[in-house]
Amino acid sequence: MLAFIAAVAFATIVAVVAGLTLAAASSLAHDLYVGAVRNGQATERQQVFAARIATLFVGVIAISVSILARGQNVAQLVGLGYAVAASANLPALVLTLYWKRCTTQGVLAGIIGGTLAAIFLVLVSPNMTYPAMVRQAAINRIASIDTRLPSTLDASERRTLIAQQAADLATVRDIAPDATSIVGLSAPLISLRNPGIISIPIGFLLVFLVSLFTRDLTASSRWAELVVRRETGYGAATASDH
Repeated sequence: MLAFIAAVAFATIVAVVAGLTLAAASSLAHDLYVGAVRNGQATERQQVFAARIATLFVGVIAISVSILARGQNVAQLVGLGYAVAASANLPALVLTLYWKRCTTQGVLAGIIGGTLAAIFLVLVSPNMTYPAMVRQAAINRIASIDTRLPSTLDASERRTLIAQQAADLATVRDIAPDATSIVGLSAPLISLRNPGIISIPIGFLLVFLVSLFTRDLTASSRWAELVVRRETGYGAATASDH
């Protein structure tokens, strides 16, 4: 049963990682290389080659970040994906659809700024593991167990307390007193576990401010068309062969 559960978990992780890697590589190859670099003029062979290079690029970045995050409680970092998605995508989508003055430059600023703000706030939040705090908590438990042991008469409870104390002593030995988090902090800078309440307004503010100081004549001229498509779906582009 243990092997079966481990196999299911491993297969799930591999499937998710593979899917995310392919999605990211396809976006980089098609949207960035073909759309921006080659202006839509690229053969299928060139697209496949670009996708392979993008896959290696994404894989190297993912492995490097995972090595840096070793020892972190990754389960608590699930909120990072939601925070980034909300901070980067929500302001761009809402203002593009419902604000005539929104420009391409503003959208780019909101996506990039919202993403960076969300990542930064997560890295300084309680979601990260702070070795100094873990070490201090272990020291506190050791002192508490030392106080409880003399008055504990139940043999089973004494064994449990002694085992916990041994584990805490090992934790104290393994963690240096000056150990810090992945970004060099000994304690979180903010108390929010999900920074969306801060990073989402930052994304909206960046789109708004940058759009006010830039001009996008193409977006302005096609606003009426966008309104019709937004409300009715009429004239929407059909799927194309990628």
